[in-house]
Amino acid sequence: MPYVLRGGSWLTHMYKPAAPLHGEVFPWRVFIMLHLTTLIMKNHCNYIISEPPQTPWWGHGIPVMEGNHAMELNEGAIPDHSALAEELAACAQMYKDLGICPIQVPFSPYLEARYRHDGIFSTDAAVTTKNKEDKPTAFISNFTAQYRQPEAESMMRFLRLQRIKTIQLPKHAKLEGGDVHYTLYDHYYFGGLFRANEAGHNAVIAQSQVEDAVLLKTEGFHIDTVMVPALDARGALRAILACREVIESQSWDALHTLATQSGATLLELDAEDSIGHTDQDRADGSYAVNCMPVPGKLLGNGEFKTPGIEDEIARLGIEHKWTPMPESAKSGGALHCLTHQLPVHDKMEVIRWYMNREVHELYELLLNSPKDNAELVLMQKQLPLMNFNTYKQYGVQQQEIYDLHRAREVFLSNLQL
Repeated sequence: MPYVLRGGSWLTHMYKPAAPLHGEVFPWRVFIMLHLTTLIMKNHCNYIISEPPQTPWWGHGIPVMEGNHAMELNEGAIPDHSALAEELAACAQMYKDLGICPIQVPFSPYLEARYRHDGIFSTDAAVTTKNKEDKPTAFISNFTAQYRQPEAESMMRFLRLQRIKTIQLPKHAKLEGGDVHYTLYDHYYFGGLFRANEAGHNAVIAQSQVEDAVLLKTEGFHIDTVMVPALDARGALRAILACREVIESQSWDALHTLATQSGATLLELDAEDSIGHTDQDRADGSYAVNCMPVPGKLLGNGEFKTPGIEDEIARLGIEHKWTPMPESAKSGGALHCLTHQLPVHDKMEVIRWYMNREVHELYELLLNSPKDNAELVLMQKQLPLMNFNTYKQYGVQQQEIYDLHRAREVFLSNLQL
């Protein structure tokens, strides 16, 4: 049957059959649905991805984080910095290929100087939801590992520059972004109880739009290492992929109940697609479950090895796309860890504001030295490796860069005394 292109608005720029048969579903309706799907995907959410640090990522060796099996296995190892940069670029490209333009944020000088290279995992620093007034609200992480709290401080500055409401929780309320999955369209909340706690999650749930919530006790240091929700083309919950072996039985039952009540399909993953098997000392964990769910798609680091899973999610209308991320995995992270979802302001304007503020924070840090000797040792290693002149591209003035150089000289010379 011949098709002709009609003129008019985008709604009428569609292929129509010249002589449709009786009872035929018009292709132009299908075309509208494809356009609407594209629009929903583009407007569903925006995404932050960190650029790599200026200095070699974990260039002084990977530290140990309690409960992070990958970092325990790779303690002291020095990852391939160039390969990491390629992984981050490939991560951003996956979004661009879908017509989504992520914000690629330069790595914070403030975190750089303090060797907080976990800062590339931007999802960990905050949990962003919709509040009761349907406004984006960011709950700043209270890390169990206090070593990582500067990442939360840096993310809070970034979010405030975008005029997003930020909420700091009481100290007893532990919360980490990697311990939460939140579906922005239909407001399901999944929380992990390894590093975050009930007080932290309940504070978020009480101030957010939440249709239903489940809190899971797992062996994974973050919930995004053991489960992921999958969304249909509208952004509604369609399936839940989870590793039953590393989730406590009562938590699994609660997850099953939520899936049943929401109409989602619960799919069980082998531990290899999660944090790995205990009899392998977790060395076989691929973190394939560490996906970012976007409408109609899961974006991750590799194919699921659990038999039948790829076929099942395809049957459910979910496309699984991936790019390998072996360097990120050395720190226990993949695509969900590397991406923070939220609404955004003009991206280049925000990046300039953010980098100027982070340079100011670094300057204040140099003038007021940390009291912790371990921190001073790391800064003594990091600061000589940093090229402050690169900050000109973000609008940092020459005088401010000169002041930063002088402050670094004084800081390092005082350490020699």
